[in-house]
Amino acid sequence: MPFDGLTDDMLREKAPSVFATHAAPNVSERYEYLPSYQVVRELRTIGLVPVSVREGYKRNPAGRPFAIHQIRFRKQGDVALRPKLGDVFPEALFLNSHDRTSGMSFAGGLHRLICTNGMTVADQALSFRLRHVGHGLRDKLHAGMEQLLKNLGRAVEVAEKWNRIIVPASRQIAFANEALAIKGTALHIEPETILHPRRWLDQHDDLWSVFNRVQENITKGGIPGRTASGCISSLKSIRTLAADVDFNSKLWTAAAKVADEAESRPVPSGVVASA
Repeated sequence: MPFDGLTDDMLREKAPSVFATHAAPNVSERYEYLPSYQVVRELRTIGLVPVSVREGYKRNPAGRPFAIHQIRFRKQGDVALRPKLGDVFPEALFLNSHDRTSGMSFAGGLHRLICTNGMTVADQALSFRLRHVGHGLRDKLHAGMEQLLKNLGRAVEVAEKWNRIIVPASRQIAFANEALAIKGTALHIEPETILHPRRWLDQHDDLWSVFNRVQENITKGGIPGRTASGCISSLKSIRTLAADVDFNSKLWTAAAKVADEAESRPVPSGVVASA
């Protein structure tokens, strides 16, 4: 049976906060409530359907109905396709909460068929934020969604460009170290371990492959390292929703810098650009 996206019942089961009927009791009078489930329904009308959802953890169960949540949307036509290994699809990432934990925001993203962890694209044309204060929130939301939908294909174009940029070993090491700094860890980890491919498809030296290796290894964790006292330990995975969004966005920015470096260097005719 073909997958047509997540239904409201599926969303509610995994993230009840999407269907909050009011804001948390502790928000100010200036807070303008706009329920996430209405955003979901409006996105469906323009051909974007939800394909995955996550909800932030709350220690106090009373806070769960208002918790931070993220929904990933894909174009209806892309959902209906039968993708092949390595295919990349553009996605719209919607982040919101109803307790002031997070403002409402949209960002571009990518889904890769061999990887369970999606990517967040740090591109101004593919992102916008809205605060739950002031007037005209719905009008601003509609304008932002229209702009995002118009530019969604840019993320795939960037991935294709990165696939043509060869990254020298020394720059790969530097990029892995940048990624570790973004993640933040007290462990001493050799950057080469962050660059180790988990599958044959990522064994190449182009920027897209390097980015995917680093992103997956740090997101999933388990990479060996040593503590300050010399004990063997392993890198923890990125578990919280907020940390995942922050890391992926900053890592994309770091990779874009590598691409910019490659483009700024003149390349002789017939030679593949290198970073």
